[in-house]
Amino acid sequence: MGEESLRQRCRDLSSDSNNQVGRELWLPDMPLFGPLAFSALMESAETLEVLRIESTEELQLNDFVDVLCFARNFRLLEGIADRQRNKFTMKIMVHAYEIYLGHFENGLGRSWVLELSMEHLQLRIEGVYRSVVLYRQNEEEQLTQEDLGLDPTVRFPVQRWFYNQLSKMTGLKELILGVQDLSASTMKYVGVDSSMNVAAMEEAALSRGIHMFNYNSLEFSLESGLELLAGLKELKLLGVRRTAHDIGVAELEWIHRNWLKLERNRGLESVWRWSVHRAEGLAVKTAVED
Repeated sequence: MGEESLRQRCRDLSSDSNNQVGRELWLPDMPLFGPLAFSALMESAETLEVLRIESTEELQLNDFVDVLCFARNFRLLEGIADRQRNKFTMKIMVHAYEIYLGHFENGLGRSWVLELSMEHLQLRIEGVYRSVVLYRQNEEEQLTQEDLGLDPTVRFPVQRWFYNQLSKMTGLKELILGVQDLSASTMKYVGVDSSMNVAAMEEAALSRGIHMFNYNSLEFSLESGLELLAGLKELKLLGVRRTAHDIGVAELEWIHRNWLKLERNRGLESVWRWSVHRAEGLAVKTAVED
């Protein structure tokens, strides 16, 4: 789909708001999907209810925030499916620290408009200062958080701002913030297979420029403000796989008390290889599983 055909599709969406099919848009992997095509998409942002977009390769990191701030009728926002991601796939992604600065320091004052109607959200949130993140999965040292340009003094305010945005979506049933699996062809290209341990797999992928883990994710800890999400009573699926979450026993007990409809929590199997507390990781994992 080229830019002009996308523009026409968006015009059709805007002019036929009573047509259910017309309020849904699926965009396959488009290597040249960039600013002009995105501008065409934004023409129908307030009309769209369902958007499936496989890749946004030519967009800047936080461009998609515009959609989150204008698409007030969204029911579903979905990116690449599991086992479909390739080397070039760009996820629907936002940088938490930069968005926070833009909201409070640069006077933009923009908040997400996704609220009660939202049922499914797939989004990668990175750029959160994480004081405990020091290592990669193979226990080699990461870049320091300061080297990444992240400010430790707003570690919790940044996360609480994001939790507040998510808390508006009281009809949300699926919240997927984790990293998707690579496609079979990409795994073959990288030289990995599912029998390998996660550390070896990640190192092989990194050698090809593919990131398989989000080290600067939301913590989902009570300390960071998890209680702000107590209103997500319809939540059935939480996906935090391959993120540096801090969900421990206390958080799991909170989840059991507050999200009574939750059926699946993808990603609790983290053993904290990335953490300065990694020696405690297996104990935390065992306690959570018990």
